[in-house]
Amino acid sequence: MIFEIPSQCVPCMLLALVVLICAKLLQYVAHIGRSKTLRDKANKKREKEQEFIQRQLGTLCKELSEEKVKSVLSLNGPQLVDEIKGKQLSPSLATKIYVYNACKVTKKLNCITEIIKDYAETAEKQEAKNATDLPLYGLPVSIKECLETKGAPSTVGIASYLDNIATSDCVLAQVLKHCGAVPFAKTNFSQMILSFESSNPIFGETSNPRNPDFGPGGSSSGEGSIVGSGASVLGFGTDTGGSIRGPSHLCGICGFKPTLNRLSHSGLVPPYCMTSVTATVGPMARDVDTIVMAMRALCCDKMFELDPHVIPVKFRDEMYNNKKPLRIGYFYDNGYVKPVPACQRVVKMAKEALEKAGHTLVSYTVPDIEDIMDAASTAVFADSGETCVRLLKDDIVDDCLMHLYTRWTMPWIVRKIYAFLLSLKSPRMAKDLMAYGGGGDTSTYNLWQVRMKIEMYKAKFWSEWREKYKIDAVICPTYPLVACKKGNLVNTTGLMTYTVLFNTVNGPAGTVPVSKVTQKDIDDLKDFQGHYGDDWDEHNKKATLQSINMPIGVQCASYPFKEEVCLRLMKEVETLLPMKKNQ
Repeated sequence: MIFEIPSQCVPCMLLALVVLICAKLLQYVAHIGRSKTLRDKANKKREKEQEFIQRQLGTLCKELSEEKVKSVLSLNGPQLVDEIKGKQLSPSLATKIYVYNACKVTKKLNCITEIIKDYAETAEKQEAKNATDLPLYGLPVSIKECLETKGAPSTVGIASYLDNIATSDCVLAQVLKHCGAVPFAKTNFSQMILSFESSNPIFGETSNPRNPDFGPGGSSSGEGSIVGSGASVLGFGTDTGGSIRGPSHLCGICGFKPTLNRLSHSGLVPPYCMTSVTATVGPMARDVDTIVMAMRALCCDKMFELDPHVIPVKFRDEMYNNKKPLRIGYFYDNGYVKPVPACQRVVKMAKEALEKAGHTLVSYTVPDIEDIMDAASTAVFADSGETCVRLLKDDIVDDCLMHLYTRWTMPWIVRKIYAFLLSLKSPRMAKDLMAYGGGGDTSTYNLWQVRMKIEMYKAKFWSEWREKYKIDAVICPTYPLVACKKGNLVNTTGLMTYTVLFNTVNGPAGTVPVSKVTQKDIDDLKDFQGHYGDDWDEHNKKATLQSINMPIGVQCASYPFKEEVCLRLMKEVETLLPMKKNQ
Protein backbone atom coordinates (compact mmCIF):
# COMPACT_ATOMS: atom_id res chain seq x y z
CA MET A 1 0.00 0.00 0.00
CA ILE A 2 1.39 3.40 -1.02
CA PHE A 3 1.64 5.90 1.81
CA GLU A 4 -0.26 9.09 1.01
CA ILE A 5 0.04 12.43 2.75
CA PRO A 6 -3.40 13.72 3.81
CA SER A 7 -4.27 16.77 1.74
CA GLN A 8 -4.99 18.85 4.82
CA CYS A 9 -1.35 18.34 5.96
CA VAL A 10 0.23 19.69 2.78
CA PRO A 11 -0.19 23.41 3.63
CA CYS A 12 1.30 22.81 7.08
CA MET A 13 4.28 20.99 5.60
CA LEU A 14 4.83 23.72 3.02
CA LEU A 15 4.65 26.34 5.77
CA ALA A 16 7.16 24.38 7.86
CA LEU A 17 9.49 24.16 4.85
CA VAL A 18 9.20 27.89 4.20
CA VAL A 19 9.90 28.62 7.90
CA LEU A 20 12.96 26.34 7.80
CA ILE A 21 14.31 28.00 4.66
CA CYS A 22 13.72 31.46 6.12
CA ALA A 23 15.46 30.45 9.36
CA LYS A 24 18.46 29.17 7.41
CA LEU A 25 18.57 32.39 5.37
CA LEU A 26 18.42 34.51 8.52
CA GLN A 27 21.15 32.36 10.05
CA TYR A 28 23.30 32.86 6.95
CA VAL A 29 22.70 36.64 6.92
CA ALA A 30 23.58 36.80 10.63
CA HIS A 31 26.76 34.80 9.92
CA ILE A 32 27.75 37.22 7.15
CA GLY A 33 27.07 40.15 9.48
CA ARG A 34 29.15 38.72 12.34
CA SER A 35 31.94 37.78 9.95
CA LYS A 36 32.03 41.32 8.53
CA THR A 37 32.07 42.80 12.04
CA LEU A 38 35.02 40.61 12.98
CA ARG A 39 36.85 41.41 9.76
CA ASP A 40 36.39 45.15 10.41
CA LYS A 41 37.65 44.69 13.96
CA ALA A 42 40.70 42.78 12.69
CA ASN A 43 41.46 45.50 10.14
CA LYS A 44 41.20 48.21 12.80
CA LYS A 45 43.55 46.31 15.13
CA ARG A 46 46.13 45.89 12.40
CA GLU A 47 45.85 49.53 11.28
CA LYS A 48 46.21 50.74 14.87
CA GLU A 49 49.39 48.72 15.42
CA GLN A 50 50.85 49.80 12.07
CA GLU A 51 50.24 53.44 13.00
CA PHE A 52 52.01 52.93 16.34
CA ILE A 53 54.95 51.26 14.58
CA GLN A 54 55.17 54.17 12.14
CA ARG A 55 55.20 56.70 15.00
CA GLN A 56 57.93 54.76 16.81
CA LEU A 57 59.97 54.67 13.64
CA GLY A 58 59.66 58.42 13.16
CA THR A 59 60.57 59.21 16.77
CA LEU A 60 63.48 56.80 17.12
CA CYS A 61 64.92 57.71 13.74
CA LYS A 62 65.66 61.18 15.13
CA GLU A 63 67.14 59.87 18.39
CA LEU A 64 69.51 57.19 17.15
CA SER A 65 72.67 57.25 15.08
CA GLU A 66 72.91 54.61 12.36
CA GLU A 67 76.49 53.90 13.39
CA LYS A 68 75.42 53.04 16.96
CA VAL A 69 72.50 50.98 15.67
CA LYS A 70 74.79 48.96 13.41
CA SER A 71 77.31 48.42 16.22
CA VAL A 72 74.70 47.13 18.68
CA LEU A 73 72.94 44.88 16.17
CA SER A 74 76.24 43.13 15.39
CA LEU A 75 76.41 41.71 18.94
CA ASN A 76 74.99 38.36 20.00
CA GLY A 77 73.10 37.92 23.26
CA PRO A 78 76.02 37.42 25.69
CA GLN A 79 78.03 40.22 24.06
CA LEU A 80 75.11 42.62 24.30
CA VAL A 81 74.49 41.81 27.97
CA ASP A 82 78.22 42.31 28.70
CA GLU A 83 78.16 45.74 27.05
CA ILE A 84 75.08 46.79 28.99
CA LYS A 85 76.51 45.52 32.28
CA GLY A 86 79.77 47.30 31.44
CA LYS A 87 77.78 50.53 31.01
CA GLN A 88 78.84 51.05 27.40
CA LEU A 89 75.13 50.86 26.71
CA SER A 90 71.96 51.27 28.79
CA PRO A 91 68.96 48.92 28.75
CA SER A 92 66.84 51.78 27.41
CA LEU A 93 69.17 52.53 24.51
CA ALA A 94 69.62 48.86 23.62
CA THR A 95 65.85 48.36 23.58
CA LYS A 96 65.23 51.49 21.52
CA ILE A 97 67.74 50.29 18.94
CA TYR A 98 65.97 46.94 18.60
CA VAL A 99 62.53 48.57 18.50
CA TYR A 100 63.78 50.91 15.78
CA ASN A 101 65.25 48.11 13.69
CA ALA A 102 62.21 45.87 14.20
CA CYS A 103 59.91 48.68 13.03
CA LYS A 104 62.04 49.10 9.91
CA VAL A 105 62.24 45.38 9.17
CA THR A 106 58.54 44.68 9.66
CA LYS A 107 57.72 47.15 6.88
CA LYS A 108 59.28 44.64 4.52
CA LEU A 109 58.67 41.32 6.26
CA ASN A 110 55.53 41.89 8.38
CA CYS A 111 57.03 39.98 11.29
CA ILE A 112 55.56 42.04 14.18
CA THR A 113 51.97 42.05 15.39
CA GLU A 114 52.64 44.87 17.83
CA ILE A 115 55.30 46.70 19.78
CA ILE A 116 54.82 46.03 23.50
CA LYS A 117 53.60 49.41 24.72
CA ASP A 118 55.40 49.50 28.08
CA TYR A 119 58.83 48.50 26.75
CA ALA A 120 60.37 51.88 27.69
CA GLU A 121 58.98 51.67 31.24
CA THR A 122 60.30 48.10 31.61
CA ALA A 123 63.76 49.15 30.38
CA GLU A 124 63.86 52.03 32.86
CA LYS A 125 62.90 49.71 35.72
CA GLN A 126 65.74 47.34 34.75
CA GLU A 127 68.22 50.22 34.83
CA ALA A 128 67.39 50.81 38.51
CA LYS A 129 68.28 47.22 39.44
CA ASN A 130 71.63 45.65 40.34
CA ALA A 131 73.03 44.36 37.05
CA THR A 132 75.20 41.72 38.69
CA ASP A 133 72.11 39.79 39.84
CA LEU A 134 70.46 39.78 36.40
CA PRO A 135 71.72 37.26 33.81
CA LEU A 136 69.72 38.90 30.98
CA TYR A 137 70.27 42.49 32.08
CA GLY A 138 68.84 44.92 29.52
CA LEU A 139 68.45 42.28 26.82
CA PRO A 140 65.62 43.11 24.35
CA VAL A 141 63.52 40.03 23.53
CA SER A 142 60.62 39.30 21.20
CA ILE A 143 57.72 36.96 22.00
CA LYS A 144 55.26 35.07 19.81
CA GLU A 145 51.77 36.57 19.83
CA CYS A 146 50.11 33.55 21.46
CA LEU A 147 52.10 34.12 24.68
CA GLU A 148 50.23 36.53 26.94
CA THR A 149 51.61 39.98 27.73
CA LYS A 150 49.71 42.37 29.97
CA GLY A 151 47.43 44.80 28.14
CA ALA A 152 47.48 42.99 24.79
CA PRO A 153 45.34 40.26 23.23
CA SER A 154 46.73 36.87 22.24
CA THR A 155 44.42 36.03 19.38
CA VAL A 156 46.10 32.99 17.75
CA GLY A 157 44.52 34.43 14.61
CA ILE A 158 40.92 34.25 15.83
CA ALA A 159 39.31 37.67 15.42
CA SER A 160 36.79 37.05 18.19
CA TYR A 161 39.75 36.81 20.62
CA LEU A 162 40.69 40.46 19.98
CA ASP A 163 38.70 41.54 23.02
CA ASN A 164 40.47 39.07 25.33
CA ILE A 165 43.03 41.46 26.79
CA ALA A 166 45.56 39.81 29.11
CA THR A 167 45.53 41.16 32.67
CA SER A 168 49.00 39.76 33.42
CA ASP A 169 52.12 38.48 31.67
CA CYS A 170 52.64 34.81 30.97
CA VAL A 171 55.11 33.11 33.29
CA LEU A 172 57.84 33.22 30.62
CA ALA A 173 57.53 37.01 30.28
CA GLN A 174 57.50 37.42 34.07
CA VAL A 175 60.68 35.37 34.44
CA LEU A 176 62.36 37.18 31.53
CA LYS A 177 61.74 40.49 33.31
CA HIS A 178 62.89 38.97 36.60
CA CYS A 179 66.17 38.07 34.85
CA GLY A 180 66.57 41.63 33.53
CA ALA A 181 65.26 41.23 29.97
CA VAL A 182 62.97 43.70 28.20
CA PRO A 183 60.16 42.18 26.09
CA PHE A 184 59.66 44.70 23.27
CA ALA A 185 57.65 43.07 20.48
CA LYS A 186 55.06 40.39 19.79
CA THR A 187 55.50 38.48 16.57
CA ASN A 188 53.33 37.04 13.83
CA PHE A 189 52.23 33.43 13.33
CA SER A 190 50.01 31.16 11.25
CA GLN A 191 46.33 31.03 12.20
CA MET A 192 45.57 28.82 15.22
CA ILE A 193 49.30 27.95 15.20
CA LEU A 194 48.38 25.07 12.90
CA SER A 195 50.14 25.68 9.60
CA PHE A 196 53.66 25.67 8.19
CA GLU A 197 52.65 28.74 6.21
CA SER A 198 52.88 32.18 7.80
CA SER A 199 49.60 34.06 7.69
CA ASN A 200 46.47 34.84 9.67
CA PRO A 201 43.44 37.03 8.91
CA ILE A 202 44.29 39.67 11.54
CA PHE A 203 47.94 40.49 10.90
CA GLY A 204 48.51 39.10 7.40
CA GLU A 205 51.43 37.18 5.94
CA THR A 206 55.07 37.16 7.07
CA SER A 207 58.04 36.83 4.70
CA ASN A 208 61.38 35.04 4.89
CA PRO A 209 64.26 37.41 5.78
CA ARG A 210 66.51 35.75 3.18
CA ASN A 211 64.01 36.29 0.36
CA PRO A 212 60.66 38.10 0.83
CA ASP A 213 59.06 35.96 -1.89
CA PHE A 214 59.69 32.89 0.26
CA GLY A 215 57.88 31.78 3.40
CA PRO A 216 59.55 31.68 6.83
CA GLY A 217 57.62 28.59 7.89
CA GLY A 218 55.19 28.25 10.75
CA SER A 219 53.80 28.56 13.14
CA SER A 220 56.51 30.71 14.82
CA SER A 221 56.75 32.63 11.55
CA GLY A 222 57.37 36.08 12.95
CA GLU A 223 60.09 34.88 15.33
CA GLY A 224 61.95 33.13 12.51
CA SER A 225 61.66 36.27 10.42
CA ILE A 226 62.54 38.88 13.06
CA VAL A 227 65.50 36.91 14.45
CA GLY A 228 66.70 35.92 10.98
CA SER A 229 66.65 39.56 9.89
CA GLY A 230 68.69 40.65 12.92
CA ALA A 231 65.82 42.69 14.37
CA SER A 232 65.70 40.56 17.53
CA VAL A 233 68.67 39.09 19.34
CA LEU A 234 66.52 36.55 21.21
CA GLY A 235 62.96 35.44 20.60
CA PHE A 236 60.55 32.85 21.96
CA GLY A 237 58.24 30.66 19.93
CA THR A 238 56.10 27.61 20.54
CA ASP A 239 56.54 24.13 19.10
CA THR A 240 53.87 21.42 18.83
CA GLY A 241 55.12 19.66 15.70
CA GLY A 242 58.14 21.69 14.66
CA SER A 243 56.92 25.28 14.92
CA ILE A 244 60.23 26.53 16.35
CA ARG A 245 62.61 24.27 14.46
CA GLY A 246 60.91 24.61 11.07
CA PRO A 247 61.10 28.42 10.84
CA SER A 248 64.63 28.31 12.27
CA HIS A 249 65.73 25.89 9.54
CA LEU A 250 64.01 27.93 6.80
CA CYS A 251 65.28 31.32 8.05
CA GLY A 252 68.87 30.25 8.79
CA ILE A 253 68.87 30.63 12.59
CA CYS A 254 69.08 28.42 15.68
CA GLY A 255 65.92 27.22 17.38
CA PHE A 256 65.44 25.00 20.41
CA LYS A 257 62.48 22.98 21.70
CA PRO A 258 63.02 21.81 25.29
CA THR A 259 61.41 18.78 26.90
CA LEU A 260 57.83 19.54 27.93
CA ASN A 261 57.82 21.38 31.31
CA ARG A 262 61.50 22.28 31.31
CA LEU A 263 60.27 25.83 30.59
CA SER A 264 56.84 27.12 31.53
CA HIS A 265 54.06 27.32 28.96
CA SER A 266 51.62 28.83 31.46
CA GLY A 267 49.99 31.81 29.74
CA LEU A 268 50.21 30.26 26.29
CA VAL A 269 46.85 30.74 24.57
CA PRO A 270 46.24 27.64 22.45
CA PRO A 271 43.14 27.16 20.30
CA TYR A 272 42.78 23.64 21.70
CA CYS A 273 44.16 21.48 24.50
CA MET A 274 45.77 18.18 23.58
CA THR A 275 47.29 15.62 25.89
CA SER A 276 49.37 13.37 23.63
CA VAL A 277 51.28 15.98 21.63
CA THR A 278 51.60 19.25 23.54
CA ALA A 279 53.10 22.65 22.70
CA THR A 280 56.38 23.63 24.33
CA VAL A 281 57.95 27.08 24.56
CA GLY A 282 61.54 27.62 23.45
CA PRO A 283 64.17 30.17 22.42
CA MET A 284 65.24 31.22 18.92
CA ALA A 285 68.44 33.16 18.17
CA ARG A 286 71.14 33.60 15.56
CA ASP A 287 73.64 31.55 17.58
CA VAL A 288 73.73 28.76 20.13
CA ASP A 289 75.47 30.87 22.80
CA THR A 290 72.42 33.15 23.05
CA ILE A 291 70.09 30.17 23.38
CA VAL A 292 72.30 28.65 26.11
CA MET A 293 72.36 31.98 27.94
CA ALA A 294 68.54 32.08 27.82
CA MET A 295 68.13 28.51 29.07
CA ARG A 296 70.66 29.03 31.85
CA ALA A 297 68.84 32.16 33.03
CA LEU A 298 65.27 30.84 32.75
CA CYS A 299 65.80 27.53 34.56
CA CYS A 300 65.72 29.39 37.86
CA ASP A 301 63.93 29.49 41.20
CA LYS A 302 61.55 32.20 39.99
CA MET A 303 60.20 29.97 37.22
CA PHE A 304 59.91 27.00 39.59
CA GLU A 305 58.01 29.23 42.02
CA LEU A 306 55.57 30.67 39.45
CA ASP A 307 54.83 27.38 37.68
CA PRO A 308 54.71 24.24 39.84
CA HIS A 309 54.55 22.07 36.71
CA VAL A 310 58.06 23.03 35.62
CA ILE A 311 60.69 20.48 36.61
CA PRO A 312 62.85 22.26 39.23
CA VAL A 313 66.17 21.50 37.56
CA LYS A 314 68.59 24.35 36.97
CA PHE A 315 70.84 24.48 33.92
CA ARG A 316 73.63 21.96 34.39
CA ASP A 317 76.83 23.58 33.15
CA GLU A 318 78.85 20.48 34.01
CA MET A 319 76.79 18.55 31.45
CA TYR A 320 76.97 21.28 28.80
CA ASN A 321 80.73 21.84 29.22
CA ASN A 322 81.62 18.12 29.40
CA LYS A 323 84.48 17.37 26.98
CA LYS A 324 83.96 13.61 26.86
CA PRO A 325 83.30 12.50 23.25
CA LEU A 326 79.67 11.79 22.51
CA ARG A 327 78.12 8.71 20.93
CA ILE A 328 75.82 10.18 18.30
CA GLY A 329 73.22 8.49 16.13
CA TYR A 330 72.57 9.83 12.64
CA PHE A 331 70.09 9.27 9.83
CA TYR A 332 69.60 11.00 6.50
CA ASP A 333 66.15 9.61 5.80
CA ASN A 334 63.44 8.28 8.13
CA GLY A 335 61.79 6.18 5.42
CA TYR A 336 58.52 8.14 5.44
CA VAL A 337 59.34 11.36 3.59
CA LYS A 338 62.65 11.41 1.76
CA PRO A 339 64.55 14.68 2.25
CA VAL A 340 65.73 16.57 -0.81
CA PRO A 341 69.49 16.22 -1.54
CA ALA A 342 70.41 19.51 0.20
CA CYS A 343 68.89 18.39 3.50
CA GLN A 344 70.67 15.04 3.38
CA ARG A 345 73.97 16.69 2.42
CA VAL A 346 74.17 18.86 5.54
CA VAL A 347 73.59 15.88 7.84
CA LYS A 348 76.44 14.09 6.07
CA MET A 349 78.62 17.19 6.53
CA ALA A 350 77.82 17.25 10.25
CA LYS A 351 78.41 13.50 10.61
CA GLU A 352 81.86 13.70 9.01
CA ALA A 353 82.86 16.82 10.96
CA LEU A 354 81.80 15.28 14.28
CA GLU A 355 83.71 12.08 13.53
CA LYS A 356 86.86 14.08 12.79
CA ALA A 357 86.38 15.89 16.09
CA GLY A 358 86.56 12.56 17.95
CA HIS A 359 82.90 11.68 18.47
CA THR A 360 81.50 8.23 17.65
CA LEU A 361 78.78 8.27 14.98
CA VAL A 362 76.30 5.39 14.78
CA SER A 363 73.85 4.72 11.95
CA TYR A 364 70.36 5.03 13.43
CA THR A 365 66.94 3.86 12.20
CA VAL A 366 63.73 5.48 13.41
CA PRO A 367 61.34 2.69 14.47
CA ASP A 368 57.86 2.37 12.95
CA ILE A 369 57.77 5.91 11.59
CA GLU A 370 54.58 5.48 9.55
CA ASP A 371 52.67 4.14 12.55
CA ILE A 372 53.72 6.97 14.84
CA MET A 373 52.93 9.61 12.21
CA ASP A 374 49.43 8.18 11.95
CA ALA A 375 49.04 8.07 15.75
CA ALA A 376 50.37 11.62 16.23
CA SER A 377 48.04 13.10 13.58
CA THR A 378 45.09 11.17 14.99
CA ALA A 379 45.88 12.36 18.52
CA VAL A 380 46.14 16.01 17.46
CA PHE A 381 42.69 15.90 15.85
CA ALA A 382 41.05 13.23 17.96
CA ASP A 383 37.84 15.30 17.89
CA SER A 384 37.94 15.44 14.07
CA GLY A 385 38.67 19.16 14.33
CA GLU A 386 35.38 19.96 16.08
CA THR A 387 37.04 22.28 18.61
CA CYS A 388 38.70 24.30 15.86
CA VAL A 389 35.53 24.45 13.75
CA ARG A 390 33.54 25.78 16.72
CA LEU A 391 36.16 28.43 17.43
CA LEU A 392 36.07 29.55 13.82
CA LYS A 393 32.28 29.67 13.64
CA ASP A 394 31.37 33.08 12.18
CA ASP A 395 35.08 33.94 12.21
CA ILE A 396 37.51 34.40 9.33
CA VAL A 397 39.32 31.31 8.03
CA ASP A 398 42.73 32.15 6.60
CA ASP A 399 43.77 30.66 3.26
CA CYS A 400 46.66 28.84 4.96
CA LEU A 401 44.17 26.97 7.15
CA MET A 402 41.53 26.30 4.50
CA HIS A 403 42.84 22.82 3.62
CA LEU A 404 42.50 21.78 7.26
CA TYR A 405 39.13 23.48 7.64
CA THR A 406 37.89 21.59 4.58
CA ARG A 407 38.98 18.31 6.16
CA TRP A 408 37.32 19.14 9.47
CA THR A 409 33.99 20.05 7.89
CA MET A 410 33.98 17.26 5.30
CA PRO A 411 31.03 14.86 5.79
CA TRP A 412 32.24 11.49 7.01
CA ILE A 413 30.94 9.55 3.99
CA VAL A 414 32.65 12.02 1.64
CA ARG A 415 35.90 11.60 3.57
CA LYS A 416 35.66 7.82 3.28
CA ILE A 417 35.01 7.92 -0.45
CA TYR A 418 37.76 10.48 -1.03
CA ALA A 419 40.22 8.45 1.05
CA PHE A 420 39.38 5.30 -0.91
CA LEU A 421 39.97 7.04 -4.25
CA LEU A 422 43.16 8.62 -2.89
CA SER A 423 44.42 5.22 -1.69
CA LEU A 424 44.49 3.97 -5.28
CA LYS A 425 47.27 6.46 -5.96
CA SER A 426 48.77 7.09 -2.51
CA PRO A 427 47.95 4.90 0.52
CA ARG A 428 50.09 7.23 2.65
CA MET A 429 48.04 10.33 1.79
CA ALA A 430 44.76 8.43 2.20
CA LYS A 431 45.78 7.29 5.67
CA ASP A 432 46.78 10.84 6.51
CA LEU A 433 43.38 12.15 5.41
CA MET A 434 41.62 9.72 7.74
CA ALA A 435 43.99 10.54 10.63
CA TYR A 436 42.93 14.19 10.48
CA GLY A 437 39.40 13.04 11.14
CA GLY A 438 40.37 11.36 14.38
CA GLY A 439 41.23 8.16 12.54
CA GLY A 440 37.58 7.43 11.86
CA ASP A 441 36.55 7.21 15.51
CA THR A 442 36.22 10.26 17.76
CA SER A 443 35.17 8.34 20.86
CA THR A 444 36.95 8.67 24.18
CA TYR A 445 37.76 4.97 23.97
CA ASN A 446 39.62 5.49 20.69
CA LEU A 447 41.49 8.50 22.07
CA TRP A 448 42.71 6.39 24.97
CA GLN A 449 43.79 3.67 22.55
CA VAL A 450 45.75 6.20 20.51
CA ARG A 451 47.28 7.58 23.70
CA MET A 452 48.29 4.06 24.73
CA LYS A 453 49.83 3.48 21.30
CA ILE A 454 51.91 6.64 21.66
CA GLU A 455 53.03 5.72 25.19
CA MET A 456 54.07 2.26 24.01
CA TYR A 457 55.96 3.82 21.11
CA LYS A 458 57.77 6.20 23.45
CA ALA A 459 58.84 3.28 25.63
CA LYS A 460 60.15 1.40 22.60
CA PHE A 461 61.86 4.47 21.16
CA TRP A 462 63.81 5.33 24.30
CA SER A 463 64.54 1.68 25.09
CA GLU A 464 66.21 1.26 21.68
CA TRP A 465 68.01 4.56 22.19
CA ARG A 466 69.52 3.32 25.48
CA GLU A 467 70.02 -0.38 24.86
CA LYS A 468 70.32 -0.98 21.13
CA TYR A 469 72.18 2.15 20.02
CA LYS A 470 73.59 3.32 23.38
CA ILE A 471 73.66 6.92 22.13
CA ASP A 472 73.76 10.33 23.78
CA ALA A 473 72.14 12.26 20.93
CA VAL A 474 71.03 12.17 17.29
CA ILE A 475 71.57 14.33 14.21
CA CYS A 476 69.14 14.27 11.28
CA PRO A 477 67.31 16.58 8.85
CA THR A 478 65.00 19.24 10.29
CA TYR A 479 62.65 19.26 7.31
CA PRO A 480 62.53 17.14 4.16
CA LEU A 481 62.81 20.34 2.11
CA VAL A 482 64.33 23.82 2.33
CA ALA A 483 62.81 27.31 2.19
CA CYS A 484 60.63 27.74 -0.86
CA LYS A 485 58.17 30.22 -2.33
CA LYS A 486 55.09 31.10 -0.32
CA GLY A 487 52.23 28.65 -0.60
CA ASN A 488 54.42 25.54 -0.88
CA LEU A 489 54.22 24.54 2.80
CA VAL A 490 50.47 24.62 3.21
CA ASN A 491 49.18 21.10 2.68
CA THR A 492 51.83 18.47 3.31
CA THR A 493 51.58 16.76 6.70
CA GLY A 494 54.76 14.85 5.93
CA LEU A 495 56.79 18.05 6.29
CA MET A 496 56.66 17.66 10.07
CA THR A 497 57.75 14.02 10.12
CA TYR A 498 61.32 14.86 11.25
CA THR A 499 60.25 17.37 13.90
CA VAL A 500 57.00 16.00 15.35
CA LEU A 501 58.84 12.77 16.16
CA PHE A 502 60.62 14.53 19.03
CA ASN A 503 57.42 16.23 20.21
CA THR A 504 55.70 12.86 20.33
CA VAL A 505 58.48 11.09 22.26
CA ASN A 506 59.09 14.29 24.29
CA GLY A 507 62.80 14.74 23.77
CA PRO A 508 64.63 18.09 23.49
CA ALA A 509 65.56 19.04 19.93
CA GLY A 510 67.02 22.02 18.12
CA THR A 511 68.25 23.08 14.73
CA VAL A 512 71.49 24.78 13.67
CA PRO A 513 72.15 26.43 10.28
CA VAL A 514 75.00 24.70 8.49
CA SER A 515 74.98 25.55 4.79
CA LYS A 516 73.05 26.99 1.87
CA VAL A 517 71.45 25.36 -1.14
CA THR A 518 73.98 25.03 -3.95
CA GLN A 519 73.51 24.63 -7.68
CA LYS A 520 74.60 21.01 -7.30
CA ASP A 521 71.78 20.45 -4.80
CA ILE A 522 69.35 21.77 -7.41
CA ASP A 523 70.92 19.66 -10.18
CA ASP A 524 70.67 16.54 -8.00
CA LEU A 525 66.89 16.99 -7.87
CA LYS A 526 66.70 15.72 -11.47
CA ASP A 527 67.25 12.18 -10.26
CA PHE A 528 65.44 12.62 -6.94
CA GLN A 529 62.66 10.18 -6.16
CA GLY A 530 60.74 9.78 -2.93
CA HIS A 531 59.67 6.55 -1.27
CA TYR A 532 56.05 6.58 -2.41
CA GLY A 533 56.08 8.29 -5.79
CA ASP A 534 52.99 10.29 -4.83
CA ASP A 535 52.09 13.98 -4.84
CA TRP A 536 53.95 14.66 -1.60
CA ASP A 537 57.21 13.38 -3.06
CA GLU A 538 56.72 15.30 -6.29
CA HIS A 539 55.74 18.45 -4.40
CA ASN A 540 58.93 18.52 -2.30
CA LYS A 541 61.01 18.17 -5.44
CA LYS A 542 59.24 20.95 -7.35
CA ALA A 543 59.07 23.31 -4.38
CA THR A 544 62.87 23.22 -3.96
CA LEU A 545 63.82 23.90 -7.58
CA GLN A 546 64.06 27.67 -7.01
CA SER A 547 65.67 27.53 -3.56
CA ILE A 548 69.24 28.36 -4.54
CA ASN A 549 71.19 30.05 -1.69
CA MET A 550 68.49 29.43 0.92
CA PRO A 551 69.75 28.19 4.32
CA ILE A 552 69.76 24.58 5.49
CA GLY A 553 69.83 23.42 9.10
CA VAL A 554 70.75 20.21 10.91
CA GLN A 555 68.50 18.93 13.68
CA CYS A 556 70.01 17.71 16.96
CA ALA A 557 68.07 15.79 19.63
CA SER A 558 68.82 14.13 22.95
CA TYR A 559 67.27 12.17 25.81
CA PRO A 560 64.37 13.78 27.76
CA PHE A 561 65.45 16.48 30.22
CA LYS A 562 69.01 16.40 28.89
CA GLU A 563 68.71 19.78 27.21
CA GLU A 564 72.33 20.49 28.03
CA VAL A 565 73.51 17.53 25.92
CA CYS A 566 71.42 18.64 22.96
CA LEU A 567 72.71 22.20 23.25
CA ARG A 568 76.28 20.93 23.59
CA LEU A 569 75.85 19.03 20.32
CA MET A 570 74.28 22.07 18.65
CA LYS A 571 77.25 24.20 19.74
CA GLU A 572 79.65 21.54 18.46
CA VAL A 573 77.97 21.50 15.05
CA GLU A 574 77.92 25.30 14.93
CA THR A 575 81.64 25.47 15.81
CA LEU A 576 82.69 22.79 13.33
CA LEU A 577 80.49 24.05 10.48
CA PRO A 578 80.01 27.80 10.87
CA MET A 579 77.73 29.28 8.23
CA LYS A 580 80.34 31.88 7.22
CA LYS A 581 82.51 29.16 5.68
CA ASN A 582 79.62 27.92 3.61
CA GLN A 583 78.33 31.24 2.27
